[in-house]
Amino acid sequence: MNYAKLREMEKLCKGDPQKMARYAAAKSDYDETIAAMFTEDSPIKFVGSPNEDYVKDAEAHAAKTGDADDISRAAILRDRYEAYEDDKTTHMDLRTTATSLRAKLLNGDELTPKDVRDAWRLAKLNSSLDNQALYARVKREQANPSERPPAPGVVKVTAEDVEAAKEAAQRNPSPAVMARWINTKREYEAQAEASE
Repeated sequence: MNYAKLREMEKLCKGDPQKMARYAAAKSDYDETIAAMFTEDSPIKFVGSPNEDYVKDAEAHAAKTGDADDISRAAILRDRYEAYEDDKTTHMDLRTTATSLRAKLLNGDELTPKDVRDAWRLAKLNSSLDNQALYARVKREQANPSERPPAPGVVKVTAEDVEAAKEAAQRNPSPAVMARWINTKREYEAQAEASE
């Protein structure tokens, strides 16, 4: 099991006893592998969050010795390094997913089971109220397409609308006015991305 998958299992298992049990078993297997591969006597030491130079040194040592255990150790370190590097772009992937789903809802596009899975994953990995509400709405509208409101006509949110909502929020920063500004801004951004 690779480290990125194990970490995702941990984030996605919350609230589901079966998934929690699968995660616990997978983590136990992973930890046992680490303990068996990286002993006090092993030439390559385990680093939980290795940098690229350390990984390259471990790979060079493994290539030099040709030992299967050294090759495995280097592969484990490479996997952990790549998992932490992927974390740096995960938030961008989640934001792209959220924007895409909001655009589908705004345009009245057909929602698929994959959209529901993507919204669920988004809500699990970044459980903000917005993402949870997005998941609930995508799930509801995908399950009951006949109850979906009709796609909006040619009503477009303009940059002037966003600016006016922003000015109103600056004058009166109440939660309702701030929410109106944020929603206007999101609709404008979704329209801009949908038209690209």
